[in-house]
Amino acid sequence: MFSEALAAPLYWIATNAGLDGAVAVSKVSELPAGHGLNASTLTYGDLAADGVVDPVKVTRSAVLNAASVARMVLTTETAVVDKPANADEHDHGHGHGHHHHH
Repeated sequence: MFSEALAAPLYWIATNAGLDGAVAVSKVSELPAGHGLNASTLTYGDLAADGVVDPVKVTRSAVLNAASVARMVLTTETAVVDKPANADEHDHGHGHGHHHHH
């Protein structure tokens, strides 16, 4: 989830440039550090050499948002899960988890 949040800005930049955002994220993940998508030329390469500078505010915001999502997932005390198929087999219709001895 954290990596998805970090990839969101690239996804939307690529999508807004008319590309498939998921394909762009996948391709950039395979490139060496410092390389990425130049949305103005629709090419992949060394961003610093191309004069593309990521504003600190955007990068900082992406990292903080990803950390916030991760923190929320880790500290949430409730989760939604699938109920096992055989959970009701042994409660004899009482549905409250302890046994009555009659």
